[in-house]
Amino acid sequence: MAKSNPMQPPSDITPPDYPFQMICSDYFTYNSNDYVVIVDRYSNWPMVYKSESGAEGLVKRLRETFGIPEELTSDGGPQFTAGKTQEFLKAWGVRHRLSSVANPHANCRAEMAVKTVKRMLVDNITAIGSLDVDNFQRALLMYRNSIDPETKASPALILFGRPIK
Repeated sequence: MAKSNPMQPPSDITPPDYPFQMICSDYFTYNSNDYVVIVDRYSNWPMVYKSESGAEGLVKRLRETFGIPEELTSDGGPQFTAGKTQEFLKAWGVRHRLSSVANPHANCRAEMAVKTVKRMLVDNITAIGSLDVDNFQRALLMYRNSIDPETKASPALILFGRPIK
């Protein structure tokens, strides 16, 4: 049996200097519906969308609201490694940083956000998986206004300087 390489400690990741400079993202399935979570690494601001058009669509949506990030971290799933997505990221100058199964810490924020969003989805979405319902939007609003233990501020406070309603 071949010796395996010893597990390396997680490498330090340079923190972002401003909101939406660096984002993390992950796709997941809940009740047969596909969703994507995006998390801003600066503020921990979470966004969740029902997945319709792969990673290219999510970056386009992000571009409309927050501009183009310098870096996108993902787990390297097929939505992120598709040729069309890679072409789009390259054309817009977005570095694609891949985490690996051996080093899942690299996409930890996105993985944690997926767990949080899955908890929010329970009893808060429609039978067809729509996120456009008051209960889910309230849960997301509460999360965005909650103090993050790492930053000692809420995502809303970091981005907007105040809680949001």
